Amino acid sequence: MLKSTELEDKELFGMESFKIMVDLSEGVFHDLKNILATISGLAQLSLIKDVDDDVKTNLINIVKATLSFKDALDRYYNFTQGYNEEEKKPYDIQSIILKTVDMVRFKLDILNSLGNEIQLNFLLNSYSRILCNEYELRQSLLNIIMNAIESMEDKSGTLSLKLYDLGNKVYIEIKDTGVGISPENMERLFKVEFTTKAKGTGLGLKIAKRSIEKNGGDIEVCSKLGEGTRFLISFPIYHENLMD
Repeated sequence: MLKSTELEDKELFGMESFKIMVDLSEGVFHDLKNILATISGLAQLSLIKDVDDDVKTNLINIVKATLSFKDALDRYYNFTQGYNEEEKKPYDIQSIILKTVDMVRFKLDILNSLGNEIQLNFLLNSYSRILCNEYELRQSLLNIIMNAIESMEDKSGTLSLKLYDLGNKVYIEIKDTGVGISPENMERLFKVEFTTKAKGTGLGLKIAKRSIEKNGGDIEVCSKLGEGTRFLISFPIYHENLMD
């Protein structure tokens, strides 16, 4: 097992590598979208011509596929925006959650296609804003949600997301019906060296906790082995007249 200092170095290297990748990806996104536009445009022009029904069906599928690919590129590009910003701003927390969920739908689709049906339940009852670094919060939520999904990979289950206000705080509840966490592992959950994955580093939840607290939030977790895990995250509600 890697030592904590080695894991911290690996974390910093990973973050720097990601920044370089995002910087380079802007040009790649632009080129790919131009290529997709060309493919889609030629397919649509071909549809105008008198073609066999089978060919027409294939051309329609090509157009649909290019549009789906463009949508996936746009989602990924939008998700990476703000990675190098340090400033905290008021953000609609519901919008951040929805953007994060968009990034995990592919994982759910893959699992569902393999017969491991995971149901996604929403109950988003808040439009409150919080003061945060949007990118850091999205990454934190992504880490927690991906862990929840991975805990249900070998069986069907339910991923529940709730958002609600209580007093002067807004709460995010992320609950799964996965394998759960044993009491002894609960004590090490946010430690840098903790992981239950064969190839894991243990950094994901530690980084998520640190980012949430850095942005003024709190995180609690409860779990029962064999039944699932529940994360409860809270942030002070942003009131412009009080915080500006």
